Amino acid sequence: MEDKVHGVFVGEKVSKVRWKPEDLVESDIFLTGSWDNETNHLVLWLYPPNEDDADIYPCTIGTHPYDGDITELKFINSNMFVVSSTVGSVKLLKIDGKEPCLAALKEVMSWDDIHFLSVGGHIPCTGLAVFEEDIVSVGEDGCLCLLTARQKMPVRRIDRSQLCDTSSNTASHGVGRGRGWLTHGMGPAPSYISCHTSQRPF
Repeated sequence: MEDKVHGVFVGEKVSKVRWKPEDLVESDIFLTGSWDNETNHLVLWLYPPNEDDADIYPCTIGTHPYDGDITELKFINSNMFVVSSTVGSVKLLKIDGKEPCLAALKEVMSWDDIHFLSVGGHIPCTGLAVFEEDIVSVGEDGCLCLLTARQKMPVRRIDRSQLCDTSSNTASHGVGRGRGWLTHGMGPAPSYISCHTSQRPF
């Protein structure tokens, strides 16, 4: 029999949804982030396989309050993920699940105010790209920040003056969209940075 489509009322505006990656098996856990609420939240959901045509709905197994509107979620492995928000910060969190239907979301590292205005005040971080433990964030300040899950200090901050806009290019394919920037570094040759900026189906 065909699988049923089930919905559940979440009580807040959701901006991002990401399935938790698993090795060799289908995932039954997904993560959501909210926006435009008095207090925003990261919420971990369990949606077990539908067996015997039972009416099974997603249920909450973990929640974590978050400052600012959540603008992006990216998993770097099956238990750790990064989050960006409108307060200009990026945080690394870990899923700590000791029980099958109960988990805690614990903050591992925070890169605070890495996107900001020169006159003071934070500005939104609008996107993230990840490759294993390496992270790139982009913000409305026109800057790229290179981070790694292995250290608190940002690896590099690339200001808009170092980005060659005329050399940026965008490419689309079946699973999402990517964009690259040609940067002017201190060495004899420019550097090229590629970011995967969107992913289907979310």
